[in-house]
Amino acid sequence: MQGFLLKLSCGLAGALIATGTSTRDASAAPDSEQLELRAHPDAWAGRIDRLDGKEGRPLHNDRVKLSEVLDNADRHTPDGEACGTDDHPKSGFCWNKGDNLNQEWIPQGITASWDAFESGTYDGRTVVAASWYLKGKDKGDPERANRVTVSDRGKKKYDYIALAKPTEDGKDIEPLSGVHSGGLAWVGRYLYVADTGRGLRVFDLAHIWRADTGSHAYKVANGRVSAGGYRYVLPQVGFYVPPKEGKACAKDGVPPVHSSVSVDRKTKTLVTAEYCGEKGNGLGRIVRWPLESDKGELTGLLKSANGKVASHDWYRTDLAGMQGAATHGDDVWMTVSTGKEAKGQWYKNSLAGAKTGSTLPSVRASTMCTQGPEDLTYKSKDSVWTLTEFADERQVFPIQQASGKDCTPPG
Repeated sequence: MQGFLLKLSCGLAGALIATGTSTRDASAAPDSEQLELRAHPDAWAGRIDRLDGKEGRPLHNDRVKLSEVLDNADRHTPDGEACGTDDHPKSGFCWNKGDNLNQEWIPQGITASWDAFESGTYDGRTVVAASWYLKGKDKGDPERANRVTVSDRGKKKYDYIALAKPTEDGKDIEPLSGVHSGGLAWVGRYLYVADTGRGLRVFDLAHIWRADTGSHAYKVANGRVSAGGYRYVLPQVGFYVPPKEGKACAKDGVPPVHSSVSVDRKTKTLVTAEYCGEKGNGLGRIVRWPLESDKGELTGLLKSANGKVASHDWYRTDLAGMQGAATHGDDVWMTVSTGKEAKGQWYKNSLAGAKTGSTLPSVRASTMCTQGPEDLTYKSKDSVWTLTEFADERQVFPIQQASGKDCTPPG
């Protein structure tokens, strides 16, 4: 991890965030605007080193592997029809009753071990991960914290990992306040969390701390770390940011926001998309950011040069309420949610022949059984997964099987 952290701090200004056109030749649209991400100037390596005790402040928490988290997971994931809610897909799985009904913790992003590695597994296991945010105390207040659930699909069990960030002095940790975590992507051992207008936060699954469950504070004290009372905590190790704060669905010259994020292993890119509200304005952008690879396998890092990650591989869509987007080569899938009272929809389109910066025609694919589809993860052309956010309607399932005869009838 230290090599990555050094890149993500000292080297982020140079070596890590590299330019590179994505899979499309930028010359196909020479007048198209280049979109960029850059390194956050904070010295993330120094912060993590201080917390880990490399500068004389030992943190006595053990680091644990993801396999240990999964071995100790004790929350059950019922399968499709056993989820106990009406009018839902028969396929997929759901959370336990407490998480399904929770009004404060809201699921948003989804990714899986099939994103992380070509084998489709992580340490020999098939794992689905989801990001959740903790609502503000009052309506309109910013999000208070974030967590990730990791589900071992072989055991059909899951557990939580709290997300945190090191403070600027590297002496403590704090929750991710004001972060919606609308998208989650897993590449190699790294998790990317979409932070709307501020960029992509990076977490390293090789750096999970065992936490003190006796305290609900986010803090480091007496050689122990605690985070919301959770058993495990994952600290942020890096941050990719736009040159200026993004604005949703703006015209050219303004960076896009990151409402969702997914992995396209075929084109070796991260795919971000932005939500344009329930009415939409035809300006929502889907962007593919190039990933580094080594001997054919993705390293987990964005491809960089001269301190920048550059993309000439982006498109607009006129979909209203787009919550997630995933691509696999020229194929693109999108989910749409227009509120709790309307069924979700998913769309499939093609990027073949489309010029970067152009608007994709929308082709309605299907109305879902349930409301509130969010982020997407591509497993295969017949298995693109999403998750739903609304309490008592929460499920994780492949979108192609979320309509028609694969739905249970209401009532």
